[in-house]
Amino acid sequence: MVKHMAKAILRTAKLKTLGNIASSLSHNYRTRKTPNADPNRSHENLHDMSTAREVSEGIKSRIPAKHRADAVLAVEYFIGASPEYFKTIDDPKGEKYFALARKWLVERHGAENVISTSVHLDETSPHLIAYVVPLDEKGTLNAKQFLGGKQVLSRMQTDFHLSAGAPCGLERGEIGSKAKHTTVKQYYARVNAVESMTLDSNDIQYPGPVAIDRAKVASYGQKVADALAEQYDELLKNHTTKASIAISELKNELKNTKNWIKILQERNEYYLANNADLRNKNEAYRLTIEQKNNYIASVKEERNSFQEVARLFTTEEINWARDRQAKKNAEIEEAAVKRREREAAAAELIRKENEAKWAAENKAKEDKKAAEDKAKAEAAALMKYENAAREEYRLLRAECFERHEEKMGAFFDQYDLTDLTWTERVALLKSEAEKWQKSAESEPEAQPTTEEQQEIRNNQRDDYESPSPF
Repeated sequence: MVKHMAKAILRTAKLKTLGNIASSLSHNYRTRKTPNADPNRSHENLHDMSTAREVSEGIKSRIPAKHRADAVLAVEYFIGASPEYFKTIDDPKGEKYFALARKWLVERHGAENVISTSVHLDETSPHLIAYVVPLDEKGTLNAKQFLGGKQVLSRMQTDFHLSAGAPCGLERGEIGSKAKHTTVKQYYARVNAVESMTLDSNDIQYPGPVAIDRAKVASYGQKVADALAEQYDELLKNHTTKASIAISELKNELKNTKNWIKILQERNEYYLANNADLRNKNEAYRLTIEQKNNYIASVKEERNSFQEVARLFTTEEINWARDRQAKKNAEIEEAAVKRREREAAAAELIRKENEAKWAAENKAKEDKKAAEDKAKAEAAALMKYENAAREEYRLLRAECFERHEEKMGAFFDQYDLTDLTWTERVALLKSEAEKWQKSAESEPEAQPTTEEQQEIRNNQRDDYESPSPF
């Protein structure tokens, strides 16, 4: 056990962008120059992940797709101890201490959120670096729950000391101390500053002795003072006269200035009254410019983040990513070609369907027109047939009337009805009608009496053979 007053050291850093993560990883994995590290001992460092890229991918895999733009993406933990702790034989490389620290991190954040841990042995004192995604019980990025406020940080220090520091004989820092929390970045800055401090005795210069005659200095000073006093009296008189004239001129100028100020105030009121809209527009433009500047700043920050991430990749990894992307692009192009072929085939089917549809519609229109023309022709033929029948009926009726008149004339010529009673007349007419009926039944069918009637019948039979149009 440690017999000294060695203290446990716990520092945190909030990583809000991928660029911050990349920068931290480049330091952790020594992919950039580290002034406070011995490059000949960097191979002694212990990492549970072989590359910074694996850590970066592990962090990104735990970050929710939806999160605030200003959310803390990861927390970097720095866990160390006073240098005298590692000078003992109990735990020279901090294996026991760091194992308890890892256990504490897992209990605090969950094993799935403790992405990676590293132990640096190439610096002045061994220490552990851990990368943790600060997810709360709801799966939301919530660094405030773990690092928010002095009370939370104080409880964190106490809990860490009880879980990892005290079992190794390390003491906790002073509770309630007014000292500000030191971040990982600030800690490294102090380490680098201390290690870079040098003092050379040649840089210190001392002043040499100077001999002074006090009597001569006093006499000479009095002479200078007298000469200056005479000159100042004359100058004062001249300046007084000039000042009086200047004051008079200034009074007049002041009067004119007041008048001019009054005019300017009136103009200013006019301009203020008429420039309210311009001020509103100017404010809108200012807000727009501010938004654009914020957007440009965010884009620059994102670009820097991508540049930092890109520095993590080796040439081999970049070539592998490019080959993978080329294969993916080829697959996308092949899929696009197949899609275009399917779209062309579908368009051809649609074209053929439209052509068939148009052909059917045209055929239906033609059939409809043909049926309408046929119906019109048959209607005209029927009309002509009807007119011919009407004409024939008229001629037959006229013929009947003519024959009836002839028979009636012959009847009246044959019989004198003046001497007959009504009963005798009725009986005579009935008898005569019966004769006419018998005669009509025995007579052959009446034939046209004129050439015109025959021509009408012939035309009717030629133009329309069937009385039905269907």
